[in-house]
Amino acid sequence: MKKKVMTENGIDPHNISEVLVETTTRGADILSDLGGGIIGGMGLAPCAEVGEKHGLFQPSHGSAPDIAGMGKANPVAMFLSAAMMLEWLGERNGSEPCITAARQLEAAVERGFASGKIQPMEFGGPHGTEDVKNTVIALL
Repeated sequence: MKKKVMTENGIDPHNISEVLVETTTRGADILSDLGGGIIGGMGLAPCAEVGEKHGLFQPSHGSAPDIAGMGKANPVAMFLSAAMMLEWLGERNGSEPCITAARQLEAAVERGFASGKIQPMEFGGPHGTEDVKNTVIALL
């Protein structure tokens, strides 16, 4: 039987899907950008800034002025940030519909990538912002 390793906070370091880091705004910005690069690109990186009473949910990427208005931006991080917000609201307020909606949104994005229906330009695919948005909506 394999021994389960846990940190003092109860986190299994071999199975981490979420990371909580307390840092300055500048440090967090650098870390979120680095995380986006590690997972494949900033268009996939959702972000949550959560305090005791309030939460702010947004994609990690910036305004991307080099592609503004061209329909090339990858909206996946926005969808995943919205899913994180719905989950947070659901857990905070005991709202199962919010939690269900979060899971459905994440599943739609996953199905889109798995089926090849979502292939963002960011990764060399043919799908722009509207294409990805329409596909996610259709998969919901």
